[in-house]
Amino acid sequence: IFLDRPFKVGENVIISGIEGEVEEIGFRCTRIRTLNDSVVSIPNSEVANSKIENLEQRRYRRTNVILGLTFDTPPEKVEAFLEGIKNILSKNEIILQDKTNVIFKGFGLSSLEILINYYAHVKEWGDDMILRQNVFLEVMNLAKELKVIFAYPTQTLHVETIPGQTPIKRDHSEPNE
Repeated sequence: IFLDRPFKVGENVIISGIEGEVEEIGFRCTRIRTLNDSVVSIPNSEVANSKIENLEQRRYRRTNVILGLTFDTPPEKVEAFLEGIKNILSKNEIILQDKTNVIFKGFGLSSLEILINYYAHVKEWGDDMILRQNVFLEVMNLAKELKVIFAYPTQTLHVETIPGQTPIKRDHSEPNE
């Protein structure tokens, strides 16, 4: 730890699943102040054998979200929605344009899945959250403007028999109408 210096006091790290700010690097242990404001002491022997993620070394932050649209959304509205989201992201100078993807990902269990994936030059967690909020609000306004509806998980239940009634007989040789 003292030779490699994978982190410094004051940096945010994840070590052995513990995330927080490094408060002290001692001879026997490293102390991390967690996001819950508690202090965790990790023996340096464990630190030396752990995967260490130094969050301060990030060049940018990633946002990856899947939105679901209802299955009755016409293809032209899906295309307009995709283009509108691309336009929202292209107007923001801190979003890396060459690392942006907005695509119709596929048919999910209860929705048409739209993938939004982008990277942004933001250092602080709070700044990242504000950027996400602003992008998501613009996407919501776009959806309202285009009259596309976000889907929610649904299931369809087909009942073939009802107690006290004669069972419905189906001819499975022909497709359903």
